[in-house]
Amino acid sequence: GFREAHVAINSKNQNRFGGTGTWGNSTFKISGDFGIQGDAIDFRRGEVSGAMDMNEVLAFFMNIDEHPFSFNKPVQWMVSVSKEKDNLSLSGLMDLQGVALETDAFIINPPGDSKHISFEVDLGPDKTVDLKRLTMALDSSSLEARGSYNIRGADVFALSLSIPSLSMTDLGVSFKKRMRRLKGVLEGSVELRALLREHGERTIDGRIKGRDFFLVWPRISSPVEGCEFILDFSGKNVHIISSGMKIGQTPLRIAGDLDINDGLRGELTLESDFLNVEDLWPRSEAGLPGVKKAGGTAAEKQKTVDLSVNVKASKGRWRSLNLGPSQLDLHVTDSEIQVRDSKILLEHGLLRFKGHLNR
Repeated sequence: GFREAHVAINSKNQNRFGGTGTWGNSTFKISGDFGIQGDAIDFRRGEVSGAMDMNEVLAFFMNIDEHPFSFNKPVQWMVSVSKEKDNLSLSGLMDLQGVALETDAFIINPPGDSKHISFEVDLGPDKTVDLKRLTMALDSSSLEARGSYNIRGADVFALSLSIPSLSMTDLGVSFKKRMRRLKGVLEGSVELRALLREHGERTIDGRIKGRDFFLVWPRISSPVEGCEFILDFSGKNVHIISSGMKIGQTPLRIAGDLDINDGLRGELTLESDFLNVEDLWPRSEAGLPGVKKAGGTAAEKQKTVDLSVNVKASKGRWRSLNLGPSQLDLHVTDSEIQVRDSKILLEHGLLRFKGHLNR
């Protein structure tokens, strides 16, 4: 509510208002002008600025009690508001200085001084939110978005993302496990649609390209570097057109199809000219970010990872053992890696085995 307010009315019907106040944990300062038509007050335009608690705002507009991320502090903002008939048009700027976003798996904390979000939004009388433009500028990186949402129970959230160039260094992405920064550059465009209710369906369409990625994944022994990929999104599915990287001493090419609507399911093919098994060996002390280990309640035991993986290598090494042409048929889940079949050519024979590795 308002902590203080003032109104000035003159004979030319050029009236002014202003005040300061709070909405939950957000604070604001407001000023503007209005007209008086008979018994009705006609709002014309205004300026609003303050510090916005994004956690409360997103929960209100998305009509959900919890969302999968949180902000560390209120965001400084300034908005110009104008009215045309029954529509409100907003144009504003959000300063991201010192603002970090956190999820269960990672933290986004952009470095540097040049970081802000500008936006234009129309609010309709039927409680529709039309995001006409949102631009995030981070040093040399940028991201643009457009979308729509109906606050009054429609539940459907639609968003179009255009990524001319987005550097993970500019974005400041760090994995919580071992707090290593993600490096790389994304570009492309996608269309997202989601039902904002429990177990609501989500779809993504478009293409994303990545280059020069470096990351330390908590689940494997060696860092991933020089990663490049092209991903095609279609509804609930992702088609990996191409993906190349180096993990330790192992050059790796990945292709396949994934279902990402509820967990991670699908089929992958991994090919390498030289496979050093220990580069890909799972770390027993680490878990996948955001993935529950086996055990606990029945809901927790539901598989979120269910992959069929075919591995082909021209040659390789495991500890002191040199390997010839190799092929492995794997089934990967949250709790284990099952070797369903294998053929490994050794110097003095052929090795075949089946078994399980606990994750």
